[in-house]
Amino acid sequence: MDKVPEPALAHNAYERGDGAAAHELSEEGKRHGALMDQYNKQASDFIFRENNAVDRVAGDTIDLHGQFVEEAEDILEQRIRYAQSTGQTHLHV
Repeated sequence: MDKVPEPALAHNAYERGDGAAAHELSEEGKRHGALMDQYNKQASDFIFRENNAVDRVAGDTIDLHGQFVEEAEDILEQRIRYAQSTGQTHLHV
C-alpha cells in the first residue's frame, strides 16, 4: 500500500480539527524536505566531483552532466566567479 504524503496527512488532520497532529505532521514533512535537499546536494557534489576529476577534464572545462538545471546554474555561477578571480579568460562548459 502506498504511503500518504505528510502534507495530505497534515491537511486531513487539520480538517478533522486535530491541530496538534496537523502541526506535527507538517513539521515532519518539513524535516523530510530538508533531508531531501541535503541528500540532493550531496549527490550533486559527488556527481560534479566525479565528472570533473583532474584526469577527466581540462582545467578550463566543467562538465555539468547529471546536474539539475538549478544546480548547474549555481555551479556555473561559482565557477565563473572563480575563473574571473584567477584571471582565466575562458571557460568551456
